[in-house]
Amino acid sequence: MQLFVANEVLARLESAPATRGGAAPWAGRLELAWHLRQRDSARALLMADQIESELSGAEHPHPDLHRGVARLALLRAEVSLLRGERLAAQRWTQAAARGFEALQDRLGQGDVAWLEASIAVDWGPPEEIDASLLRAMAAYESDGDALRLEHCRARRLVYGSFRDPVATAAQLEREFPAGPERVSSLAAFVAATRGNIAVLTDDPAASVGHYLASYHAAIDSGQLRQALVAQTNAVESLASLGDLDGALGLSESALALARQTGWPASIGLCLYQIGDVMRLLARHDEAQAYLHEALSVMEGAAGSRNHEQVVGCLGQLALDVGAPEQAMDWFTRFEQRVKLHGEPDSMIKAWRGQASALLRLGRSMEACVKAEAALALARQNGNAEGQIQALRVLGQIHGEPNAPALPHAVTAPSVALHYLHQALD
Repeated sequence: MQLFVANEVLARLESAPATRGGAAPWAGRLELAWHLRQRDSARALLMADQIESELSGAEHPHPDLHRGVARLALLRAEVSLLRGERLAAQRWTQAAARGFEALQDRLGQGDVAWLEASIAVDWGPPEEIDASLLRAMAAYESDGDALRLEHCRARRLVYGSFRDPVATAAQLEREFPAGPERVSSLAAFVAATRGNIAVLTDDPAASVGHYLASYHAAIDSGQLRQALVAQTNAVESLASLGDLDGALGLSESALALARQTGWPASIGLCLYQIGDVMRLLARHDEAQAYLHEALSVMEGAAGSRNHEQVVGCLGQLALDVGAPEQAMDWFTRFEQRVKLHGEPDSMIKAWRGQASALLRLGRSMEACVKAEAALALARQNGNAEGQIQALRVLGQIHGEPNAPALPHAVTAPSVALHYLHQALD
């Protein structure tokens, strides 16, 4: 049984589910239910109930019965995760793990580890994401499943791009060079990585195309959650380029799809993104409503990257409406939380936001320290947008009457202009 299949394959499963998956009459329907787990979670669960009823009443159990029970547990675990039901997700994951372990089913054990990485994305700890993917790779390698191995490698690059986009770019070209056509489920992760690298270095315009490619590939392979992530990332890139009309239209489309799923983490992510677009449009009341709804909806995923981005955005909104003390509180919370993730782009945002808040509070020396730290980290990671924002703040700081002393390395007649010209460059 594949991890993901394209919509074309799903259509074939729909047309003759009972004839697939071996001699067991329920095997084809189990395969169909498995591939509906994100496409139509409610239907997948209904099918799981029906299959389990048949399995429990079987007089002559099929040899694959126990494997089927474990697969159904894993299906229930993923749906519970998507619905934000933490305890149920963990309980079903453990049941699936026990079942596959008893069978010494390495492929099934790898699929459990793959899902454990997704659980760690929402509920941590952050280091467990990569550890789970490494466990999945070991299991897939021992089973000889090359395609699943490639999925793990590509997915690790998605997360690695946040920590070190420059190194990840080189690794991506070695492992997944541009050109070869890939199955849609794998292409979704490769394109997402390309989008992350582009937006975190110097090409937000290119990132839009990569993210939309990831969205379409994810939709085709039944990865609705990844599709929503890619779509909201495209919104952020469009907003950073000043295309607020395009960003708003795409964010509204993403939110409509997310609300149909009923998945809290996905709804919260889309609420956050549309809230940020409203902020940029200076529709501050609407922005605040969306962002606070996002915090509330995502409460169960507190500690995840997406949840913490909402905290940072509320800090920026507070700056926009002239509430620097409130902004400082939000950005301090943001820094404390993102430290755990080891992702430079978030730390750059936190320090740059604190610098802006400190400047408006009349604490220019402290503001300068934070802005310089943000600039150094942005340069270290090749983050062009982070450098621009930090340099703009430094220009503002040194344009104040009580600005810190001129650095020895700067010979320009105006320190403020020096930094602003660097931002233009």
